[in-house]
Amino acid sequence: MTKNELRAKAVNVLTSEKLENIVEMVLFSPEPGVFEAHANDGSVMFERPGCDDPLKPKIIETQGRDPLSDQDVSRFSTLALQREFRCPKRTENSYPYSYDHVAQIWDHEHAPDLIAIHTAAHSFLDEGGHLGEHGSLDILQARAPFILSGKGVKKAGVINSHVRLVDVAPSVAYILGASQTGGMLSDGNYSGSSYLKRQDGKVLSEWFQETERPDNVVIFLLDGCNPNILYDVVEQGGAPNISRLMANGTTFSYGAISSLPTVTLANHTTILTGCHPAHHGVLHNAWFDRKKMIQIVTESPGTWHLAMDYLNPETETIFECLNRYNRDITTAAINEPADKGATYSTFEEVRKGRMAEIIAQSGIDASVPKDTTNQYFESSQDYRWATTADHAGLAQAIGLIRRNWDNLKLDRPKFMSVNFSLTDSAFHDSGPDSDMGRAAVRDTDARIGKILRAFEIESEFDQTLFIVLADHGMEETNPNVTGSWIKALKDASIDVANDSFGFLYLNS
Repeated sequence: MTKNELRAKAVNVLTSEKLENIVEMVLFSPEPGVFEAHANDGSVMFERPGCDDPLKPKIIETQGRDPLSDQDVSRFSTLALQREFRCPKRTENSYPYSYDHVAQIWDHEHAPDLIAIHTAAHSFLDEGGHLGEHGSLDILQARAPFILSGKGVKKAGVINSHVRLVDVAPSVAYILGASQTGGMLSDGNYSGSSYLKRQDGKVLSEWFQETERPDNVVIFLLDGCNPNILYDVVEQGGAPNISRLMANGTTFSYGAISSLPTVTLANHTTILTGCHPAHHGVLHNAWFDRKKMIQIVTESPGTWHLAMDYLNPETETIFECLNRYNRDITTAAINEPADKGATYSTFEEVRKGRMAEIIAQSGIDASVPKDTTNQYFESSQDYRWATTADHAGLAQAIGLIRRNWDNLKLDRPKFMSVNFSLTDSAFHDSGPDSDMGRAAVRDTDARIGKILRAFEIESEFDQTLFIVLADHGMEETNPNVTGSWIKALKDASIDVANDSFGFLYLNS
């Protein structure tokens, strides 16, 4: 059986009525530049959208319902709607920028033969899943929070608008005064007006005040944070520091749309390169190397610090971009794996074998760290691990701001990205709409408050632009909706070489 015949057989299995509760849709590229999405109730064949309108593809053929056609960025943008449509059906869901997100995957040399997208309800705990999930195309898994605050930002309050995560890096380069270097855009064409070597995003210039450029930019990345939960905690008074930032800037109620796959390593790198995963090279948390015939795993305790080994040399991080613009700029990547080019990096310290020293300087001991919900620190191993990591990151951030960390002779960072892991761990463990999830937001807010205070002590708060975002959203699954597409494929005599979170590599 040829690869095309095997793929067609696999698509038939995956879109069968037997699997419609666990497979939202199946994606593949039958030939270069052509892409297909198939669901139980219809399919579409299309060509890549243009850079001028990534929401609008060139449709070749549609049969039945186009699985990608609903591009509504406003869907389920309140907690009430999220609760009303818990685990929405495919006909209720939306998939913003999905044509563009699907097309970019097959620009990577190790793109899969097929991508199986989980339904919102699918619970796969026995295959490494969680109660709270992400990774798929749908709006709740793709939508991250997005807040601009402080110096140089228009203060529009909460607005019904959105951005994309690929827009962040070029926007940071712009607002910090970097020069346009020229580079490749998402469609492969060259542009002389880009800020990074490769740039899929655009500058959010309409939300900045050019006459008030900041001295510093800080990103607070709340990993895996569902924006509806974040904003609800703010409204309930549980996140006063994020509330303060919201009051001093613009909050995008429709959030920031992450790239496919909506997972950690892929979209951390998207945020800090301005490129989709297939373009910057970190394709997923795990994928299959066709040449070496091995699985590449970038998200594990033993490999996070090595993720940048897979960065496409034709791209650059915002750290490299700012350094190219001004070699004297100090930058910092705190608990951030996408750290290439940063002057100071937590994971560079890991690569040097200095993690024990970092932990010691952070003041972490056997006791419960401050700003921690003791109940979950004691009961959840993931909560405890993420709290400890975030506490160490907090100490590094404050030390760098106050220029007294690790006896380093560094200027205060002009750009710093601070990654907080606790929200992702808690939302995975008990679902985003949970007491544990809200506790994670409160604990993280308290740590953000200490960083804001450090800027105030240094008289730099009013000169700083703060960005609050996440790498992806999070959605609660239904523990009663279970099943395995791998078993179904094997029962049909279809051998899958590797199932990397829905990335399927077929053995022909």
